[in-house]
Amino acid sequence: MNLSAFQSHSFRHYLACIAIALHGVWIQRIVVAWLAWDVSGSPAFVGFATFLSFVPTMITGPFFGVIADRIEIRIAIFSNYIAMLLVTLTFILSAYVFGINKISVVFLDGNWNYRIR
Repeated sequence: MNLSAFQSHSFRHYLACIAIALHGVWIQRIVVAWLAWDVSGSPAFVGFATFLSFVPTMITGPFFGVIADRIEIRIAIFSNYIAMLLVTLTFILSAYVFGINKISVVFLDGNWNYRIR
């Protein structure tokens, strides 16, 4: 087994960061499912919420893959974080000001969260 990649500081840094990021992704998935269950008490609604978080990636993933290959990766990642900031602000406004259904924010999050990864 060749473990020479672990001698690279950049790879070890990447591995540590991606481990933390993946924990955050799974915490988010659990919280969305738990919130869907808490709101509805229906397993079908939990499945629907999970479906809404993955369907945008399935539909638009190939298109964003082509875009990510053609532009500079730093610009793509920065754009992704700006989009996630807008989703977070949408959630805050919908929760406290407009009273919009929170399941729509799950769809928006699924649309922007996994583009560049």
